[in-house]
Amino acid sequence: MRYVLIALALAACGGRQQWPGDPALYGVDLVVVAAPGMPAFVSAPDLRDQVRRDLELSARYFGHDTDELIGLRIILQNDWLSWEKIGAYRPDENTIVVAVRDFSCLGATALPHEVLHYFIGDPNHLDPRWLTFGPLAQSIGCAL
Repeated sequence: MRYVLIALALAACGGRQQWPGDPALYGVDLVVVAAPGMPAFVSAPDLRDQVRRDLELSARYFGHDTDELIGLRIILQNDWLSWEKIGAYRPDENTIVVAVRDFSCLGATALPHEVLHYFIGDPNHLDPRWLTFGPLAQSIGCAL
């Protein structure tokens, strides 16, 4: 219920576009674009658990609350993005798009990087936090 109230409050204030999300994923709408050649981790039964864990670790690492993720859409797709390479946060759509091709696990993708863009914007990567991903990458890592 609190996810709905926060989403309504943000919408009333003219904030970001709000996607109807999954309460089990902190109110994030997860979209997996089915395509031939998707890595195995995308169809694993624990994918949603992995996404939840990576979102929680990323939010905490950057000093944000997971409640701030309400209404965000995350799209996992096989193909690399044209000029955007392996990931992008599209603020006008309130959407993170992550290419999963060539990665062995969700933790190896650009998801944490794009989550930071979601929290702070900074398209030119001027914030010093862009240089501090080491500990976060180690905590997320790939489950073996």
